Formats: sequence, structure tokens, C-alpha cells
Amino acid sequence: MYCMIFCSLALLDWYLLRRSSGSPQKKRNVTKMLWFMIPLFGWNAAASQLEWWPNPFDLLNLVLGWTDLM
Repeated sequence: MYCMIFCSLALLDWYLLRRSSGSPQKKRNVTKMLWFMIPLFGWNAAASQLEWWPNPFDLLNLVLGWTDLM
């Protein structure tokens, strides 16, 4: 549920940035942000709906789990 709330806030922010007219640099930044947000939205939506899909916390634990042994 929180995933959908924060993703909708990010999409609202992207929409507001897109509506404001500006320089090509601003449009480039909006495009970069969109390429960053869409995969994260898809990953979080899949992690919240599919039991077998790893969520970001599981991936962090997999990568940095060895630090618990120290």
C-alpha cells in the first residue's frame, strides 16, 4: 500500500515538473527521472503482489548479510 502511495506522489511530482515550461536541461532531468521511476514502480508493484518476487530489503540482506557475522 505504501508503495502505491509513494509512487503516486512521484508521478504527481513528475507531472508537475513536466507541465512547467523550461529549458532543455530541465526536460532532460525529467526524462532521467522517468527512466528511474518506471522500473522502480514496476519492481515494487511486483514485490507487493507476488510472494516469490524479492523485495528491496531482501536484496539488501542478500548483498550485505555477511556484515551480520561481524
